[in-house]
Amino acid sequence: QESRPHCVSVVTDHARHPSTRDNGCMSTAIDVQRTSSHPAAEVRNRLDAALTSEGATIDDGWLTIRNSIDVPAALSTFVSGPLTVVARRRWNDTVADVEIRVQGQPVKAVGSLRLTDTSDGCTVDVHLDVTADVPFMGSMIESAVKPEIVRHIEHELASITD
Repeated sequence: QESRPHCVSVVTDHARHPSTRDNGCMSTAIDVQRTSSHPAAEVRNRLDAALTSEGATIDDGWLTIRNSIDVPAALSTFVSGPLTVVARRRWNDTVADVEIRVQGQPVKAVGSLRLTDTSDGCTVDVHLDVTADVPFMGSMIESAVKPEIVRHIEHELASITD
């Protein structure tokens, strides 16, 4: 079967339709969609292999990787860097729970990664809700870390293309 690179990459900012946190506060949503010419099982294996090759560990079913990032410019007056980002994923067949946390900071992104087989391969849908539990500044912090989280997702999804 001939492989082709992803043909869809969508990053949607739901600022006009934000998600609601459990505590009633708002969060910032990130949605990324890709398609692959590979079936879901192979995409899952490629995603896990890519993280494992970068030093990810597996503990209690969670695939975990730690990365260091520079402090986003908008936050440099509040936080000194670099920051450690801990990304975790736990699969249940073709759906994974996803957690991305900034170590030592009140910022997290929680959601899912879903693989759906299609006649041409599969689709990959990532949905995350970014929350920063900081009164009056949460949305500013969420907006500042969102590009870093999207970069992490895009880097990881690069492993499913040829």
